[in-house]
Amino acid sequence: MTQRTALAAIALLLLGLSTVLAADPLTHVVQKGETLYGIARSYNISLDDLVKANGIKDPAKVLPGTKLSIPSAAFSYVVQKGDTLYGISRRFGLGVDVIISYNGLASSMIKPGQALKIPGGAVAVNGSQSTTATIPVPNTVPHTITTPISHAIPPVVPAVFGIWPAAGELSYLQGKLKGAAISVKPGDSISAIRMGTVISAGPFRGFGKVAFVQSSDGLVYVYGGASSLQVRVGDPVRKGTVVGKADASEDGNGTVYFFAFKGSDSLDPDSVPRD
Repeated sequence: MTQRTALAAIALLLLGLSTVLAADPLTHVVQKGETLYGIARSYNISLDDLVKANGIKDPAKVLPGTKLSIPSAAFSYVVQKGDTLYGISRRFGLGVDVIISYNGLASSMIKPGQALKIPGGAVAVNGSQSTTATIPVPNTVPHTITTPISHAIPPVVPAVFGIWPAAGELSYLQGKLKGAAISVKPGDSISAIRMGTVISAGPFRGFGKVAFVQSSDGLVYVYGGASSLQVRVGDPVRKGTVVGKADASEDGNGTVYFFAFKGSDSLDPDSVPRD
């Protein structure tokens, strides 16, 4: 499996988990010198979607300090043999007319291999709780992958800084996607637990800003829940390198997310190698 394929698979797993956890909507506070166009590009969404999501009448009059709601980026679905537009619309909980309009289709006729844009926020609702979609990942190309969604179980234990990316109350996530969530104070440092190279860094809906760090043996360590990242793609990191600062949720607390992957398989966060 190539690095890009693995990243796409990891992204789909995290997207599924974010819907299960019912994470807070992603928001952005406008900073001095920022433009709506630049903000939209940084979150991989269109300016029009950003404007509509926030009911903005005059983009030129958005002032620093304004809190913006960031809508989900649209993703693609590749039509499979036997698919119908009606079946696809039911899978993602959308109306046929919505998909037709969103894709500028002249009719409901589709063919295998055709890529359909699915509005952001749509989630597969079929009985197996799986999605087959093309998920955009920073610095990767899209791949079509199918994977089941995991479920969270909240036993809480102390997380020791150095062994974990942050110190706080540690809750384990179990199921298909294994991982950990650490309760922290907003602004707390999120630190790498192993040497590696940053292969992707940026916002990911449901997890704030996220850094993907690949170690020399190919394992990928994922650090999420950041309001800002201190690293970018290509940066080398060592154990203890601060990759970001914890974000604040609406209740005033912060959560740091940690996952580790071998290819597209999630690993037990307790047993993965540490420096």
